[in-house]
Amino acid sequence: MADQSVPLSLRRKIVIIYNSDDLVPASVEEREQGGYDAKIRNAQKVAACLGRKGPVIEFKMSHAYNKEGKINRTAQNIIKKESDHLFLTCVITEKKAFDPAVVSEMLSNILGDEEPRIDKKAIVEEELAKLAKKLYDSGVSASVDVRVGNSVEPSVFIEEHNAQLAICQYPELGFLERTFSSSWVESLYKNTNCPVLALKSTTLTDDLLSQLSGA
Repeated sequence: MADQSVPLSLRRKIVIIYNSDDLVPASVEEREQGGYDAKIRNAQKVAACLGRKGPVIEFKMSHAYNKEGKINRTAQNIIKKESDHLFLTCVITEKKAFDPAVVSEMLSNILGDEEPRIDKKAIVEEELAKLAKKLYDSGVSASVDVRVGNSVEPSVFIEEHNAQLAICQYPELGFLERTFSSSWVESLYKNTNCPVLALKSTTLTDDLLSQLSGA
């Protein structure tokens, strides 16, 4: 159970900024049939690895705090349970035409078989609240902040919560995405003075889940 003797105002604020694609189910069926569980387990691993003991985790450091560029580094025990507060955050954006959820809805409308609407914000808030409870039971003070809208930048969480550290999972981009666009993580690197740690997917192993109470 998290120690509540230190008030939030005196704690170091850390934000985990989740990609909405990693938390929003593509369809009602995906969530009901268990395909959504893998996404939630990945979200849990991101939170769990910040306090892992033993093997170090790999991350990329933002260029604002690394004048030599985004060099792979290692760290462990990033979270200090007795003095930190962790915000679990996510911006839910409207999807593009090629998104599975949009395609599914379009087909349903065409065929006249209306699919139940997905309340994305409610689902993400529910799952992150469960994760916050697991963190609390594991000794980490945590809360949830979910926003909706294409105009909402992930950096808003850093600014509004006065975060001293931001954590995210470095997205795996396809060839065309790497060629013609940059990720929102790259934008964080460029547009904030807060250190940004981007975790590599290779560090998010299943053994991390044992560090969360009830996982």
